[in-house]
Order: sequence, then C-alpha cells, then structure tokens
Amino acid sequence: MPRLACAPAVAFLSLSLCAQFLSAQGLSPARPQHGLLVGGFVNGSAPKAELTRDRILVRLGAAVDGETLRAAAASVGLVVAGRGGNGAFEVLRCDPALTEAWIQWLGEQPGVVYAERDPLAHTA
Repeated sequence: MPRLACAPAVAFLSLSLCAQFLSAQGLSPARPQHGLLVGGFVNGSAPKAELTRDRILVRLGAAVDGETLRAAAASVGLVVAGRGGNGAFEVLRCDPALTEAWIQWLGEQPGVVYAERDPLAHTA
C-alpha cells in the first residue's frame, strides 16, 4: 500500500521539477500556435471533397446475384460499379444529371433499405 500512495507524489514531484527546469532555462513547454486546431483528425480542418456526382450507394433488403443486378441495372441505364465490404451495399453509377432523381426513386422502392450519394471522392 505505501508504494501505491507514493506513486502520485513521485509523479507530481517529477512534473514540478521539470517545470522548474524549463523555466530556469528560459524555455516553455510546447504549445500550439494561436488558431491551430488540435484534436480530431490531422486534416480535420482541410476542405472537404465534393460528393461524387455519379455514384450511388444502395443497400438492398435481400441478397441479389451479381449478374442479375448487373442486368437489371443495365436495363434502366445504371452501371454496377462495385460492392461494399461483405456485400453490405452496391455502388451504382449513373448519368450525373440524374443522380438525385435516381436516389429518390431507388429510396422509394420496397426492396431498398437506403439509397444515397457516395460520399467518397474518386480520382478516376
């Protein structure tokens, strides 16, 4: 028990000695510059990329065979661009001018859990 009670006192003593040493040397502990954001992600204050204009994430209520989904999507002008991890959602591509209309229409379908714009920026 005496060792445990001693640990906070030793920590406090070492911190106070460190502060006295720094002030005797004319140094101060590192501090962020005024206006610098700390905490969160490193690029948390960086400008956000625009949402993709032609990609839609769709979660279907039931599993659908990949070939069946591709054929159905192609018949209405959509392209299956990929699949989320473990098949959690499908990534569809469409004409950028029609993205909002597709999201609304897909979201109203009974077999669709959700449809939303893909929030990731893509370079290709």
